[in-house]
Amino acid sequence: GVMSKKDVQLVEQNDMDKEMSDELTEYLKEAIENNAPSELKEKLIASELRNKADENFGNVWHCVIGKCMAVAIRHQEKRFAHWTFNFDWHVYLWKTL
Repeated sequence: GVMSKKDVQLVEQNDMDKEMSDELTEYLKEAIENNAPSELKEKLIASELRNKADENFGNVWHCVIGKCMAVAIRHQEKRFAHWTFNFDWHVYLWKTL
């Protein structure tokens, strides 16, 4: 289905202060809205969100978006977020040294 910012939900298994996760949730919603549906949409959203995180919270952030995947991530303390949107899309954002 078409990605919609109204369906963005922060998943409980995150390790991030609420103020930071709220700000990043807004950046994610903007990225979803800014990128028209295309084969590259998820890549563009991931790049935009990662760049916003780098600009606002320092380097180095990583972002993965997909529907069906397993992840094992090492991240800085309080620097991991996981969102879902449209129920089946997952967004992982984390910071490393």
